[in-house]
Amino acid sequence: MAGQDFLAQIRQTEQEAADQVQQAREAAKTYLEAAREQAAESLNLA
Repeated sequence: MAGQDFLAQIRQTEQEAADQVQQAREAAKTYLEAAREQAAESLNLA
């Protein structure tokens, strides 16, 4: 039983890590989109 609990903990940790990676990717994508928009606005003003 202890081995199964340990494996379950590992799977949960892996899932949490995967979720965090996904959140980081989404945050980076949002940041890059905002940076692109800002750059485009700056070029239009120049």
